[in-house]
Amino acid sequence: MLPEAGALGASEFFATWAGPIGWAVPISLGIRDALVAATGAARARGEDRGNCNQFAAAFVRESYGFSHPAYSGSNRAPAQRGISGARALAARHGWVQVQRRLERDFNSGLPPRSSISQAGHFLASDLEVMWSRMGEAIFASHEGGEMPRAMQRF
Repeated sequence: MLPEAGALGASEFFATWAGPIGWAVPISLGIRDALVAATGAARARGEDRGNCNQFAAAFVRESYGFSHPAYSGSNRAPAQRGISGARALAARHGWVQVQRRLERDFNSGLPPRSSISQAGHFLASDLEVMWSRMGEAIFASHEGGEMPRAMQRF
């Protein structure tokens, strides 16, 4: 049997097929594991960014007196922290000061435009610009959906 195994080992079959297949399986498993890890990290990063933006949206909506959508599931906790953060700052400094700070930090110092349909309300698109900038600032500072330190120091 040994002479036949030696002849089989030296044949062209193993040089052309078994060698590449023998290497392809571990390489493909390694690539799969790397992609699963990279996808998991990207998903976690996306969830964190979404939580930061959800916090900021609730904070800005509460600061300008807009109603909130019905939060459910994973959106509930960051939104509730945003609402309570806005209320806590307003209790210490007043709503006008909170609004001025948001405008200064996240809207180039400009107030949002008033809505023509209802006096005293603001255009949702202008508020969306503020909360998206605030959410990205929170995400960039890696504070995990919490109020930026600059807003906390007021």
